[in-house]
Amino acid sequence: MWQPVIAQNFITTAQKLSAYAVESQKGRDALEEQVANIFDGMDWVNHRLRQEKQYCQPNRLALTGPQILDMVRREVAEDPKLGDEPIGLAILVSVTRIFPCPKNSN
Repeated sequence: MWQPVIAQNFITTAQKLSAYAVESQKGRDALEEQVANIFDGMDWVNHRLRQEKQYCQPNRLALTGPQILDMVRREVAEDPKLGDEPIGLAILVSVTRIFPCPKNSN
């Protein structure tokens, strides 16, 4: 289970999602690239963990920025407190919930 981040000065996931909804195409493209890059870094770490993977994304599934944002948006709708967290944590929580690892198969 994820734990809330100690109060810091950052833009929350809810703020990013709200901005995305009214942003220009260039702004949306920039946020999509940002979340794709964050996820790419998480994915490299997850693969290196091998025995302790945080999530088990299907092998042939390549996620795009818009897909990642959609997953985060759905998870925030189900758990509004997640919207108060940084986007990186929201991405990690989303993929661990959506792509859980089977027990004893990491």
